[in-house]
Amino acid sequence: MTYKQATASHIAALAALGWATSPALKVPHATSPCGSMRLFFKAQAVYAASGRAALGQARSLHVDSRTVDTEDLVSEGRALATFLASAY
Repeated sequence: MTYKQATASHIAALAALGWATSPALKVPHATSPCGSMRLFFKAQAVYAASGRAALGQARSLHVDSRTVDTEDLVSEGRALATFLASAY
């Protein structure tokens, strides 16, 4: 699976879980249903941010999006977003 295929798969899975997704942007992203977290999908990395923050406030997750399932991606993102919210 390529990074592009993995991104499309994760975006589709997140949309099915009720996340607001923007797959057609230069940097696709998904926002959690409650708005507490946003995941950004760059070429070979996934970034997480607390709330509706922009990519500049997001931090990289240490995961390979090609091998991790969407639930684990959300779990990793939530942990990082919680940390970011408490650190600032």
